[in-house]
Amino acid sequence: MKFDSRQIKSRPARSRPARSRSIDNSDTLSRSHRVFWGGVTGVFWLLYLYLWLPLITLAMWLLGVNNAMVELYLPEGKVDAYLLVTVPLIALVCAVVLAVWAEYNLLRFRGEDRRVGSELVGIEMIARTLGASGEVAAAMRGGKQMTLTMSDEAMPMAVREHATGPAFDKRLSGQRSAAVMQPVVLKTL
Repeated sequence: MKFDSRQIKSRPARSRPARSRSIDNSDTLSRSHRVFWGGVTGVFWLLYLYLWLPLITLAMWLLGVNNAMVELYLPEGKVDAYLLVTVPLIALVCAVVLAVWAEYNLLRFRGEDRRVGSELVGIEMIARTLGASGEVAAAMRGGKQMTLTMSDEAMPMAVREHATGPAFDKRLSGQRSAAVMQPVVLKTL
């Protein structure tokens, strides 16, 4: 029997574009769906770890972890129930506290961008603090990557920029000096 494309029923066109099932669209899911599929993912990770467990056990045995377990949990040939329960319980409490703290911070700072740019330092302040001229201070403020030539008194005398600085920063555009492109030499060495 031959394949005939006329036998295939055409589907009606969708009003909205189809979303890929292979691309993560978790932001469009409800919280209950995300929690459910997160739990499913966790179960499968545990299953995956369970499949690796014999190899992990062999590696731990070769590294002597078995001896550490015997020293911690089985001194004198008996199981110490206190340690057997307490150590995993402490680890679980630490994990829960860390998860709760992370969720608290996520809820507290959601939607807030607390990163703000710092104020520009004035050219006069740079010149006064470092003992440089105004041209050198302007070149240092406007540059991104530069080499400074220092005097014997440890004051900047010249600037040579290796890469252009924030050329598109509107706060600096009117204050950039020609010293950014050409080295500024105030004194001969």
